[in-house]
Amino acid sequence: MARIRTFIAIEVPDEIKKRLGKIQDVLRSECDRSKGKASFVRAANIHLTLKFLGDIEETATYEISRGLRAAASEIKKPFDLTACKVEIKSGRVLWIPVEGGETLTGLVRAINDELEVLGYERDKRRFRGHLTLARIKTTGTAKKLEEILTKRDFTINATFTAKGLTLFKSELTPEGAIYTALRELKNFPSTEETG
Repeated sequence: MARIRTFIAIEVPDEIKKRLGKIQDVLRSECDRSKGKASFVRAANIHLTLKFLGDIEETATYEISRGLRAAASEIKKPFDLTACKVEIKSGRVLWIPVEGGETLTGLVRAINDELEVLGYERDKRRFRGHLTLARIKTTGTAKKLEEILTKRDFTINATFTAKGLTLFKSELTPEGAIYTALRELKNFPSTEETG
């Protein structure tokens, strides 16, 4: 059986990815100038991860999809998410927190409930929605980026609508991760599926 690396996410609109890409360009340039070490996510790959599943059997995508449909059925309508200001998390991740209120945390809880029944481990850490911009490789780089963030405002204040869920396959390559949508549940509260 083939195993694939997977995660569940809400996709981010292209116009917001472009804005985030411009912020990444500035921060990458500053990082390069100071010989910092950080691995920036391709702007096209930015998403809001709801649950990382890791390596699963390829055939399990069908049962996972059923669980996601059940979780998504609890969402009565598309809901808004807001991304605010670039921060550094734990000295290792350059990210933008995402707020979605009880609807977002309820969705994550429902996903965990449905997938736990299928044998997938419930996330132990409290969910903190975020968009990852880069992974920081050294403490010196983290300090330099912190310094840049205190001198310059990287607030995006972008609101976008969460319309559905996507189960992604993640292939790690030397050039960066390649994400492929395996199953898409579009348009809350509908559980219409593509993929």
